[in-house]
Amino acid sequence: MPWEIVSNLWSTNADATAPLVQWTSGIRRDGDEGIAIHGAGRVYYASTDGAETGIWSVDAAGGRPRKLTRQLGTLPSLPSDGRFVIFEGLHEDRPRVWRMQPDGSDLRVLTRGVADFGPVVSPDGQSVYYVQAGNDSRLARVSTEGGDPTVIGGRSWPLDISSYCS
Repeated sequence: MPWEIVSNLWSTNADATAPLVQWTSGIRRDGDEGIAIHGAGRVYYASTDGAETGIWSVDAAGGRPRKLTRQLGTLPSLPSDGRFVIFEGLHEDRPRVWRMQPDGSDLRVLTRGVADFGPVVSPDGQSVYYVQAGNDSRLARVSTEGGDPTVIGGRSWPLDISSYCS
C-alpha cells in the first residue's frame, strides 16, 4: 500500500496554552530536517517534496514560503541577529557546511572535509561548530568567514549553543 508523509510548521506559546497556528501548508515535509527561528518572526526550515530537499523561509503564519537553495540543504542555523544562515549541503558530492544571506544569495562553502555534518552557529555569529566525520569523527569549529577548522573535541555532536553569559 503506498503512503505519503506530509508535515507542516505550527506555532503556539511556550506552555502550549495558546491555540495552534499553522505556518505552512502543502504536500512537502516541512521542518523534518531542521528549523531555525529568527526573533523578528522569520522561520528557516528544511523541506522536501520527496525528490529534493532544500532550505526555505516563511515570514508569517500563512505566508508564502520561499525556497532559498537550489541544491541539497538541511539543518539551518542562525546567529542571534539573523544576519546569515548556516546549513549543511553537498559540495563535490560530500556533506559540507555552507553559509548564505537570509535571502538565499551569496552562497559559500565554509568547510572542505571528507564529510562535515550538523552545523550549529554560535549566537554571536563568529563560529560554526560541526562534526568532521571520517575514520575518527571529531567536533570541530570554523569561522563563519571560512578558513582552517580547529578540532575541539572527540566523538560528539553539537545540538545547540547556549547564549548564556556569566
